Amino acid sequence: MWWLPLVICLAGAAGCAGDDDAETSSSPSTTAGSTSTSQAPVEPLAGEISRDPGAGQARIALGSSLDATLEITDCEHTPDAQPDGQVPAELLVVAASGTTTEAAPVRLDVRRFASEGAAATITDTVTVTVGDPENPDQALVAQRFEVDGAVTDPRDPDADDPLLRISEDRVEAAGVFAPPGAFADDRGLVEGIFVAVCS
Repeated sequence: MWWLPLVICLAGAAGCAGDDDAETSSSPSTTAGSTSTSQAPVEPLAGEISRDPGAGQARIALGSSLDATLEITDCEHTPDAQPDGQVPAELLVVAASGTTTEAAPVRLDVRRFASEGAAATITDTVTVTVGDPENPDQALVAQRFEVDGAVTDPRDPDADDPLLRISEDRVEAAGVFAPPGAFADDRGLVEGIFVAVCS
């Protein structure tokens, strides 16, 4: 069963100490202060993707450049994580890997960090890399913060709900992806979607 004892772990711990992802080191307040209210053009998806990739698989599509089915390699749920220097938090993580139709490696990393702390905070991060994980040809990130019910997305000023949707054995998200550090008024924004099913 999905939630026993290793569970599907999803999405993005941007505010979590000890995370290697530079995106996750930004605090919601810093990011919100840097976000522009203008929106650069967003490359749309090439078409619809399957919402039923099958147990143990994830389907990811980004703009017109990527559409791949990946094998889930990690699904873990830690409801009482104790990050260094942080209050107790719930941490969910999903990782999947595979190849493009041209046989280039693809990796999907999805994280959620949820903490009550001084204010109820949820950080969702989805990172997709294509090519060598140490020196990828392409890296795109979607990230969204929610603090006391207020949502901030540095790449999508119109976002008003959490990035990740979790139900039973599946996790999915739809949002705007861009290179790490990019904002809503930068180039390189693409529409992205993924569905992951953990058995």
